[in-house]
Amino acid sequence: MHDHEGGSCRQLFDLISPFLDRELEEGSCEEIAQHMAGCEACRRYVESMRATKEVLHRLGERDEVPAGQADSLLQACLGSVRDRLKA
Repeated sequence: MHDHEGGSCRQLFDLISPFLDRELEEGSCEEIAQHMAGCEACRRYVESMRATKEVLHRLGERDEVPAGQADSLLQACLGSVRDRLKA
């Protein structure tokens, strides 16, 4: 499941936000966890997105980021990474 060229890592990127928000079914979460156990690149990416999400959440709590924009910023970050992977 660590096929960067075949797309398994790219498929993981589409699930990161729901994974971090705990919106996925248990089976999907287990698949992602198994993939990350053997794929350092994806593990680092998920950890960086988790940290980014936490920072955006904290900023939103302090009203420095208008309500609702933290998720938009996170999605923009994810889109940027997806675009780089496609290039």
